[in-house]
Amino acid sequence: MKTKVVVLLIFFQLILISFLSYHIHQKQKNILGVVSVNPIKKENLVFKPSDKFKYFYESKPNTIEKVNEWVPYKGIYTINSDSLNERFDYPIKKIKKTYRIIILGNSFTYGLYVNTKDNWTEQLEDRLNQQKEWCPNITKFEVINLGMHGYDIQYLIERFKLRGIKYEADMVIWLMNDNDFFQINEIMLKKAEFYQKQMSENGELEKQSKSGNLYPAWDRALRELKTQYDKKSLEKYQLDQLTQFRKNIYRGTLLFLTFPVTSLDHKSILKDVTHSFVQTYFSDEIINIYDESRESLYFPNDGHPNQNG
Repeated sequence: MKTKVVVLLIFFQLILISFLSYHIHQKQKNILGVVSVNPIKKENLVFKPSDKFKYFYESKPNTIEKVNEWVPYKGIYTINSDSLNERFDYPIKKIKKTYRIIILGNSFTYGLYVNTKDNWTEQLEDRLNQQKEWCPNITKFEVINLGMHGYDIQYLIERFKLRGIKYEADMVIWLMNDNDFFQINEIMLKKAEFYQKQMSENGELEKQSKSGNLYPAWDRALRELKTQYDKKSLEKYQLDQLTQFRKNIYRGTLLFLTFPVTSLDHKSILKDVTHSFVQTYFSDEIINIYDESRESLYFPNDGHPNQNG
């Protein structure tokens, strides 16, 4: 049964309040290097500072949010009572013969710019339930989306601890890309917040914006992070975070998904975790929606998958 489920499954960023920058992989047309506007308004976020995370945030529960006007597809997010971008509230206690899957990831998992009902996590849930005759001991599949725009690995682990553990998932799927391996929100968001204010006061923000760089504060924070920490140090840090998640927080079935174009170094990190633990799997066999013949599968001015992608 698990093999069939896995086969079927193979189908940033937030600059506090004002903007989202997302850098993934480099392509000829540079689609995935384009920065994207954050469509989540301040009033629809709940900030939850703690001893560990100063900038941690979640969506405000029981809210409905319309996507930014620039998006050609005017989607609507429905946030459930547990702060998740979901159509439904899920009971904490699983009904008998229910197979429950939790999805982790950043804006690609959250479903940026598309209707909640059109997100890939919702379509996965529907498809599994349409074909549940594969699994005679299962009468229902539940796919619970813990993804959040702008999250790094640490924030996703924290969200899983706050929101995910109680659902007692039979399986966790974590969709990752290159961005996940250098992003550390607690460093970058602090820097970006400082530079955003500084550049706004001295007029540099407006100057950069007119020249086409809409997110100079974020770019500066990113450059500073990469100067402060070399690539290998960042990768080791992220590997340690994933290892601790696997070892101490979630020990059930775990599937890492990533894109074919994700760097070999980052795929190697995921494979290291996969080989170190039982019931841990890896796949990069996701169709490349950025193939030139598939431009209708993503927003051309942003790079995030559209409702078809």
